[in-house]
Amino acid sequence: MAIDAPDCANETLLIARKYDGRDSQLFYYGSNRSIMSKKCNKALDIAGGNCMNGKTLILWPAHGKVNQVFVPQSDGSIINPTCKKVIHMNENDYEGKVLNMWTFNGNWNQKWDVRPKGSCREGRVLFEIDVNTGEHGEENSVSVRRLGRDGWSPRKSLYHHSFENNALKKLTHCLNPEKCYKITVKDRGDDGMKNGDGSYAIKIDGDTIKYSNFETGSKEETLYNC
Repeated sequence: MAIDAPDCANETLLIARKYDGRDSQLFYYGSNRSIMSKKCNKALDIAGGNCMNGKTLILWPAHGKVNQVFVPQSDGSIINPTCKKVIHMNENDYEGKVLNMWTFNGNWNQKWDVRPKGSCREGRVLFEIDVNTGEHGEENSVSVRRLGRDGWSPRKSLYHHSFENNALKKLTHCLNPEKCYKITVKDRGDDGMKNGDGSYAIKIDGDTIKYSNFETGSKEETLYNC
């Protein structure tokens, strides 16, 4: 099971869901020992700063206060040092259920597999695309789709659009090495990324499989493992 942020609105309740690798289930370490949602760029927050058992976990803009401090422990739990409570999910009926804070008891439903940045679980490979935008980053988008029995999946494995101008953006996702994927880089202006020093590099487990200056056109496609 994974921690999932189903929406990006303030006070969105965090829930437990079967892991599927979507951005709603990916998090990164922010400042002041916060844990940030990759999808929403908002912090895990103990609602109202209340330390009672059963208090829910929500998303809230990062503010650096103690109710947004979470520290992974060697035993697999994730503790808030002020409340001395850990992230907890319902032990019996957990799919889609709200996560809360609870006194540590050592049970499996309080233990999480916290992986370092830039790693995937066993049996997956790390996909990375480094996008150096030119002067019109807002025209660019990146998508990754997986090939299924009925063709390319309508749901994107990864999608990002409207990049900042003249900036580097790194996007990552964990891929199944036994599946076929299509990586598409688009430009709405139909002139590639030639305005400025635009380019991108696609990497699998750190090895570059494609580098392009994307000098013209509306899109470039790359197939992986097809």
